[in-house]
Amino acid sequence: MTDMTEQIQALTDESKKLSRLIGEAKKQGLDTADELIARKKAVQASIAELKAKMASEQPDQVSVKQPTGSEAAPSAPAVTKAKRQPSELERLQALIPPVYPEPVELTEAAQSSGRYRCDVSQTPPAGWDDFVRQHPRATLYHESVWLKTVVDTMGHEIAYVACYLESAAEEQLQAVLPMIRQKSRLFGDIWTSIPLVNYGGALALDKNAEKHVLKAAADFARSSGARHLEVRGYHKQPTGWPERTDKVNMWLPLPADSETLWKGFSSKVRSQIRKGQQNEYESRIGGMELLDDYYRVFSENMRDLGTPVYGKSFFAGILTNFGSSARLIVIYCKGEPASCGFLVAQETGAVKLLEIPWASTRQAFNSLNMNMVMYWEILSHAADTGFDVFDFGRSSKDAGTYRFKKQWGAMPVQLYWHYALFQADELPAINNNNPKFKLLVAIWQRLPLCFANRLGPAIVKYIP
Repeated sequence: MTDMTEQIQALTDESKKLSRLIGEAKKQGLDTADELIARKKAVQASIAELKAKMASEQPDQVSVKQPTGSEAAPSAPAVTKAKRQPSELERLQALIPPVYPEPVELTEAAQSSGRYRCDVSQTPPAGWDDFVRQHPRATLYHESVWLKTVVDTMGHEIAYVACYLESAAEEQLQAVLPMIRQKSRLFGDIWTSIPLVNYGGALALDKNAEKHVLKAAADFARSSGARHLEVRGYHKQPTGWPERTDKVNMWLPLPADSETLWKGFSSKVRSQIRKGQQNEYESRIGGMELLDDYYRVFSENMRDLGTPVYGKSFFAGILTNFGSSARLIVIYCKGEPASCGFLVAQETGAVKLLEIPWASTRQAFNSLNMNMVMYWEILSHAADTGFDVFDFGRSSKDAGTYRFKKQWGAMPVQLYWHYALFQADELPAINNNNPKFKLLVAIWQRLPLCFANRLGPAIVKYIP
């Protein structure tokens, strides 16, 4: 049995290696991608065969002893109870990284001191990125290169809040929290950790350190004269601050290949994808060479929704600074860019996750199901290249986007947005549903695209 377990582990490692090779081959347009995919499928078939053999040899079934003698029913079959398989929800929960890492052994001097000190700076302190990359809840958005990209392209003020456990001999970094300031007459003066994306907040070694870094962030934001501090994340933080829980991220655990993924969809979803595939279309995944077409689709859709658009330089900055971790997908229908998505690849803990923070489809192509085609192309690519989870992004519970994502099999991961309020008693509501902005939305939808694209970046950079 041990030999089989070792064989399965070796094959699993080989499958992961092949996934990485497939991804590189596809990016470089190499002909070896198909051969690698075939090898991966053969490896996965071997894994499935070994697991089935193990299951047949293990006492995974519980036999129920039948009565004997006169009480026995003639030729009564043995009753077995199959070992329960984990539910989809349990699979998802197993993929969510822990809030804190494993307990860290502190030096004797640090343990005897136990004093925390928090610093706030405009540049990342020593050890920031190393601390972030080793934390199970870390995201790419906590790294200094992401924060610098936002500051450089939008001109915002930034604060790096770091918490240390100090002693006479040394200081040990215990928690970090990045936050960005957005100050305007229309939306007010606010600090957010982190704006523009769904993930942020404190990364800490334990709850005590998290409390200290959050308090330091709130004290700094209050002293700056801001209206409030918003802290985003997907765990309930130990602050006692007011919170919003009306938003969720939609995660889809991925199987080992696109063929298995396809079989798991409902007949309705498969039919909608096939309907889109009947049109003349082409799918491209790439980088800067697709930016113009991506931005054409994205900016047009944002204008039609009444939302100011990010500047093209913002997306260019991400593509430049993150290399293969940031990719664009554009679906062309009859030669025209029809649908698009911005893809961010990252690892949270041991989970390899592909996220789509921004996606759009031009209204003229909605009836042709190009949106369904795009998501199928993304999901099949993610499954075949070894991702564990596809993150569809944020939705309000039971909204149209929530139902769209749910039909693919995605499940909600609760988001917690906490607020330290300094000059208000009510939680902020900066969105298109706020009656205060309805007139502005209606006006924006009627703007010529060239004007919307010129004015949009100057406005949207102040919307968290």
